[in-house]
Amino acid sequence: MNASPKRMWLYLSTTYPPLITACYASISYLALAWSLLAARGINPRLGWSAAAGILGTFLFLLFLRVSDEIKDVESDKTLFPDRLLPSGRVTLTDLRFLWWSTLTGLVGVQVFAPRINGYYLALLLYALLMFKYFFLPRLISGNLLLALLSHNPSLFLLQLCAFGWVGADPKLTQPFMVRGEDFLICLLFYLPSLLWELSRKVRPPSQETQYQTYSSLLGYRWAALLPMGTAAGMFALLLILGPRLAYSGGALVAQALAFLLFAGTLLRFILSPEARGPKLGTVGQAYVLAFYVIAFSDLALRGYCVATGGPR
Repeated sequence: MNASPKRMWLYLSTTYPPLITACYASISYLALAWSLLAARGINPRLGWSAAAGILGTFLFLLFLRVSDEIKDVESDKTLFPDRLLPSGRVTLTDLRFLWWSTLTGLVGVQVFAPRINGYYLALLLYALLMFKYFFLPRLISGNLLLALLSHNPSLFLLQLCAFGWVGADPKLTQPFMVRGEDFLICLLFYLPSLLWELSRKVRPPSQETQYQTYSSLLGYRWAALLPMGTAAGMFALLLILGPRLAYSGGALVAQALAFLLFAGTLLRFILSPEARGPKLGTVGQAYVLAFYVIAFSDLALRGYCVATGGPR
């Protein structure tokens, strides 16, 4: 059976809405890139190097999504039979075509980039090893904690790719030299991805199934402390780096409110896990989006004010 454009669009529009994800990729990447520039006293800027970063982020997240679908095809038949692939509405041929197309696009981002991005090449190699479970499928695929430790660092590598993309901007008036502080900035923008991964796999006892979650392994209280600690780390880094990146007081207050709302939701879950309310994964996703949007908006507003000569 040949790959079907109709089925592939059904998959993309259902599990990876292109417009929504493109907005997410743009905001998350630009917030990181502009923060790296702000640490050097450089105002936000757009260009071909920024476009490469946005496209690379968009395609890599799609690559992860399709890779997971293909790797989990057998377990999903039991755990999630209504999903597109197990139910037959999308075929493995469709997803393999998408996988190869996305990988080709990822390679193309490097081919057309102004210079070689070593971090990006390392990311592509790491992604291919992940697809094969680092050649240890029996050990990793059945252990959620090992999967987290072996797979999630790829998203930190994705943040490090910004060094190459930002440094490739030909309009920079000074060479982009990586500093120790830059790794902390990348860590700050990596932690939201880790937070969402942790929070979406914490459930109240009554909602546990055969699907392995952190709460089924650690108990719901201890599992809830994982995203709590991640959120606390994000906020601590924000307080440390915020003044250095010239974040406005309003942005820091907004970030503090978002953190307190998320932490309050987690505390409520720890005290009363069966209480009615949105799932932790949904709340975690909302917090991640708020984090990126606040950072992006603050930096974009500063750039606009500098360009127009208006007050910030």
